[in-house]
Amino acid sequence: MLPAPLRGDRADQPQLRGYDKAALDTYRSDTREHDAEEELRLGYVAFTRAAHHLAVTSYVWGQRSSPFGPSTYQQVVRDQLEEWGASVGARLDKPPAKSPNPNDAVDPSRPRPVPGPGEEARRRLAAAELVLASDPTAPDEGLDWVESARVADWDDDLGQLLAEARASRATDIAVPLPSSLSATALTRLHDDPDALARELARPMPRPPSHQGALRHRLPCVGGGAVRSAGVDRARRAVGPGRRRHRRRG
Repeated sequence: MLPAPLRGDRADQPQLRGYDKAALDTYRSDTREHDAEEELRLGYVAFTRAAHHLAVTSYVWGQRSSPFGPSTYQQVVRDQLEEWGASVGARLDKPPAKSPNPNDAVDPSRPRPVPGPGEEARRRLAAAELVLASDPTAPDEGLDWVESARVADWDDDLGQLLAEARASRATDIAVPLPSSLSATALTRLHDDPDALARELARPMPRPPSHQGALRHRLPCVGGGAVRSAGVDRARRAVGPGRRRHRRRG
C-alpha cells in the first residue's frame, strides 16, 4: 500500500501531521470524513446511473462478530419511499449489541472434490430434460415477426453447436486433400493414406527425404555447384578487405 505522502492525489488524502495523540485523533477524524465523501461520490453514481430500476439492498451479518447496520443512504431511500406512500418491503434493522452471529453455527468447509454433479452440471441436466420433453416439430405459436426471427437465430446457433459437438466426438475425421500434391506426398497417399491424413490434419516439420535431396544435388554437378565452390575458394584466397582488379588494355 502506497503511503499517502507518495501518492499522486496526496492533496486530496488525509495526512498524518505528527505522532502524538492529538495528531492521531485528527488523522482518524480526517480519514472518516474522507471515507464519507468517497461513499457519497459512489452513492451519487449508483443513484444517477439507474435507467429503469434501482434496487437498494443490504445485509446484516458477515464474517465478523459484530453486525452491520443500514447505511444512511438506505435510510434516506426508505424514508422517501414511506413519504411517497410506496411499499418498502422487507427491512432488517441492526441487531442489539452482543448478538450472536448466526454464521458461526454454519460449517464453511466443503468437500473437495464435490460429490456428485456440481451446480452447473445439474443445471445442464435439467435443461437437457426440458429439451427432451419438448416437441421440436411443434409450431411456435403466439410470436410476432421479431420474436420469430429471434427464435430462428436460436435455432441456427443450436444447430451449429450441435454440429461442433458431434464433430468433436466423432471417431472418423475427414481431412481434405490440398489442391496440389508433391511426388513424395502422392507416393505416401498410395502407400499409407492414414499416415498422410494425420500429417495433413496436424502438419509437423520433417527432414527432407533422401530422394528429394539427391534430386536437388544432381542438376548442380554439371557446373553450378563446381562454379560455386570455385568462387568460394577464390574469395577465401583474396581474403577480407582485398579485391583484385583487372587492368584493361
